[in-house]
Amino acid sequence: MNVIDTTIDESNAARLIGGADGIVDAMDNYPTRYLLNDIALEKKIPLFHGAIRGFYGQATTIIPGKTACLRCVFPCAPPKKSSR
Repeated sequence: MNVIDTTIDESNAARLIGGADGIVDAMDNYPTRYLLNDIALEKKIPLFHGAIRGFYGQATTIIPGKTACLRCVFPCAPPKKSSR
């Protein structure tokens, strides 16, 4: 097993994904999700998106050239949850 302890960002995301056949998105923020979406589109590989918020969950598969992209489905990130 190869464990990488780093934060995914624009400077390393494409390198971290490398020659993978797909990307699993279980990120905790939309900027990183959108970055993974962009790389999936560029590499023409599926993006498997999953997220939860409270008692709600969502899952979808983005297939470049066949389905809408993640940014198309969620053009704006949801508002941050209030701490109140």
